[in-house]
Amino acid sequence: MPTGFKMNPGFVARMSRDLSLIPPLKDAADAAAERARELAPTLSGDYRAGIKTAVGADAKSVFARLNATDFKSHWIEFGTSDTPAFAPLRRSVMMAAR
Repeated sequence: MPTGFKMNPGFVARMSRDLSLIPPLKDAADAAAERARELAPTLSGDYRAGIKTAVGADAKSVFARLNATDFKSHWIEFGTSDTPAFAPLRRSVMMAAR
């Protein structure tokens, strides 16, 4: 008699709110932030100093965020008509995902 696997429909929703995921998410976010600081261009150091992580939980899920708080962050990440996109945040997260 064959047996089958039946996915629990609430599994993904319950796991996405599991607070025990916060420490590994923090470790991953901190590693990505460190890599982003290494990839960041340095002129004044303000952009590099403004790379921060945020880890926590809201009503829907636990989360980890990698933020750049310097006012030049958008230009450095996405570029301008005069400057190429350095994308240190995106590149560091992509490297961490490998």
